[in-house]
Amino acid sequence: MLVLLFNSIFNGILAVMAIVATIFSWKEIQSHKEKENNKLLSQLNRRYLDSQEIQKVVRYLREFDAGEEKPSSYEIELFLRFFEELGVYMRKDNLPIEDVRNFFNYYLEQLYTTERGEELRKQIRYGDIELSYLNDYKEKLGLEYLITK
Repeated sequence: MLVLLFNSIFNGILAVMAIVATIFSWKEIQSHKEKENNKLLSQLNRRYLDSQEIQKVVRYLREFDAGEEKPSSYEIELFLRFFEELGVYMRKDNLPIEDVRNFFNYYLEQLYTTERGEELRKQIRYGDIELSYLNDYKEKLGLEYLITK
């Protein structure tokens, strides 16, 4: 009887230890994933800011940079492909949506909601159908009103 009680207590302790180990492992995995996400977000932000082509589109979309030279079709395409790449990463849950929204959304919205943006989209005869991940990006960030079909 005493042996049975001892076995029950021992099994209970083992079960608690297994649960605690699982929780610690899960927290470690989440911490590692967050670090990787932050590293990726930092790399993407650096590429976004360092790309002269992307920044030319950004400057053109700013209302106060009215004298800015119009970007080429190639520069507009690079700008859009950057957001499409973000859509791929978000589809794979590699980037936190809120961080992406805070870092990158403003100028993508400008592309769809301003006269200058419309002018750029017309310049490349743009249709979202060609950029499915860009639509994924917009849906994940609650920008469905920017999707053109």
